[in-house]
Amino acid sequence: QIRPDQSNAFTIRDETGGGNRLLIDTAGYVLKPSQPACFAFKAGSGNGTGDSGAGALNTTGTNNGNHFSTSTGRFTCPVAGMYMVCWTMMNSQSNTGTAVCIFRVNGTGYKYFHVENSHPQGQSDQVVYTANANDYFDISLTHYHYNGGSQFKYPSMSVFLIG
Repeated sequence: QIRPDQSNAFTIRDETGGGNRLLIDTAGYVLKPSQPACFAFKAGSGNGTGDSGAGALNTTGTNNGNHFSTSTGRFTCPVAGMYMVCWTMMNSQSNTGTAVCIFRVNGTGYKYFHVENSHPQGQSDQVVYTANANDYFDISLTHYHYNGGSQFKYPSMSVFLIG
């Protein structure tokens, strides 16, 4: 059902489940409050030699729709579509080896980057991925530093459905 509300904004509402699904306000902003999105990172601080899934990402700052599981470290796609995925890491400050970060789809490496161990540095990457419903995304890390403090959040991964 499409109808203007009291402020003349247009709303698409799910009358059976309640809640606005799409809102175009009077300024022209398009809001999609049910849009799947997450920002996940590793809590704590230290160095890791190798982790994936929940060992790599175990905390969320944003988890709209609850599609990221902190127990598995995975974002599961609720619908087929194009997803924007961004991820970041910092190499281990103990210089134990080349840091590698692998973005994985359904447990298989899809794209990676590495950071040499010459001095502390971070790197990030991103991809637009066309996924099927129930595909999942996670990252795998080697020789990395983590910091889930109030200002610093790495390693991390952000995912949101484009359409």
